[in-house]
Amino acid sequence: MRKAFFTLAVIVMAFGNMGMAQQKFNLKSKATQNVLKHYGVRDESTIVPQIAYWQTTFGENYRTVYTYDEYDYYLIEEYTKVDYGNGYGWMDYYMLSYEYDFAGNVLEIVAQAAWETGVMQNEARASYTYDDFELSEIVYQEWEDGDWENDTKEVYTYNGDVTTVLYWDWNGNNWASDELYTYTRTGNTIELVMQYMQGGAWQNDER
Repeated sequence: MRKAFFTLAVIVMAFGNMGMAQQKFNLKSKATQNVLKHYGVRDESTIVPQIAYWQTTFGENYRTVYTYDEYDYYLIEEYTKVDYGNGYGWMDYYMLSYEYDFAGNVLEIVAQAAWETGVMQNEARASYTYDDFELSEIVYQEWEDGDWENDTKEVYTYNGDVTTVLYWDWNGNNWASDELYTYTRTGNTIELVMQYMQGGAWQNDER
C-alpha cells in the first residue's frame, strides 16, 4: 500500500527516472504543501537560488540554473546539466518549464529529460485547474508514443477548516478513485487522515 505524495526541487525527480511508488510519495508531499498554503502556512522550501550545484556519492556533478521572469518573481525554467566525470563535460540532463495565468497561479509544469537518449524530450506534465483562485485539480500525465497519457490526478475540496484531496489513477480508459486525504484544522493544529479505497469503501490507513 502506498504511503503519504514537485518542494519545487523534489518535483523534478518525481517526474524523472524513479519508481512509481517514490513518484506517488513525492507528489503527495507536494499536495500537502498546497493544503498548508491554503491555510496560510509558509513553506520556505519554495525559495530557490539562481544556480545550484550538488554531487552524488558516485561522483556525478549536477548544476541547475533557475530562470525567472523579467521581474525576478516567477520561476519559469529549471535547467539541469550533469558531468559524469568521463571527460565529456557538462551534458543536458532535465528541464522543467512553468506556465502561469494572469493572477500568478501556475497552470502547467512540463518536464523534459535527456538521460535516456541524450536529447531533451518530453517526459511528464502537470496541469493545474483553479476555482475562484483556489487550486481545485492537478492532472499528471506522462509522454507516451508521441502524446500525453493520463497517469494520476488530485482533486481538492475546501469546506471551512476541512480540506480533502482525492487521488485518482488512470486505468487506460477511466479514472478510478484511489486514496483520500482529509486535512482538518483545529486552532494551530492540522490533522491528516489517510484512507484507501478497497471493496468500494474507504478504509482507514494512517492519521
